[in-house]
Amino acid sequence: MRNIETIFVRVLENFVRLSHEVFGNGWPMTAVVGGVGLNGLELGVGHDYEGHIHRDTFELRLKMEDGSPEEQDKVINALLDEIFNLAGIRR
Repeated sequence: MRNIETIFVRVLENFVRLSHEVFGNGWPMTAVVGGVGLNGLELGVGHDYEGHIHRDTFELRLKMEDGSPEEQDKVINALLDEIFNLAGIRR
């Protein structure tokens, strides 16, 4: 099974590359990230289940000035912070 962070990193990297290089979109760019169908799920940390999510959806909109790896890390960290927050877990 893949780590959720690894999946989101790959998706965001592909989004930034396609948007900029293939479709020619300029900067700044807004990354819209989130989740749906989460209500009742448990967040697994390591081999344990730590918390239940009690909300079905969430969305974050984060502006990236240049799509640098540092900016992408900020987007991923904000996303993961929100997921952990929804499960009541301190990251």
